Amino acid sequence: MKLLKGKAKKAYVSRMFAGLSGNYDLVNSICSLSIDRTWRIAAVKALGTCVDGRVLDFCAGTLPLSLALLKRGRGTVAAIDISEGMLR
Repeated sequence: MKLLKGKAKKAYVSRMFAGLSGNYDLVNSICSLSIDRTWRIAAVKALGTCVDGRVLDFCAGTLPLSLALLKRGRGTVAAIDISEGMLR
């Protein structure tokens, strides 16, 4: 097995997550025993009034944190992820 580096690694990771995107939220919830929801709720609460400002969601995946922030605040959220397929 060849160890990927640089652009080849980035392309591989992007394709891998794009392929998982349809089931990612369910699998993440099951594998984490729903801890993903717990930390997301805690993150939104911790931001408090900051939610009315601007937030950048790195590694946004299928946007669960971005959507939770938008529901709570009046601010804006910009989301980025290495896999464009995850953002769809």
